[in-house]
Amino acid sequence: MEITAVRNSVGGENSNFNPRNKKAAEIAAKILKGRARAAADKGYSADGVLGRYVSILTVGLRSMSLNDCLDLTVYQLYDLIERYSLYIGWDLDIRSRLAGGKPDSKPDDWMKDIH
Repeated sequence: MEITAVRNSVGGENSNFNPRNKKAAEIAAKILKGRARAAADKGYSADGVLGRYVSILTVGLRSMSLNDCLDLTVYQLYDLIERYSLYIGWDLDIRSRLAGGKPDSKPDDWMKDIH
């Protein structure tokens, strides 16, 4: 696994090390490798959350192709996945009620203002 990919997808903002010498660079590399192992153990890939979101939207939304999802900005992608997850929760609640189920709580309105 490439350290740059791990740095960008796993470590967040605090993972950008600026080693001053060779020993510091070795320590930074060990830390990044440890984070990569921890991410792999948790099921995260080097592709990160954005790749997972694109995959979910491509499968869940018949109107969007993979290329359409890849053309979205990060803001649009987060907005769309938030709205889609609200819709799925609402849809499952309606389906269970129509089938005779009695859900414990009512889901959030999927058309609410999310910003």
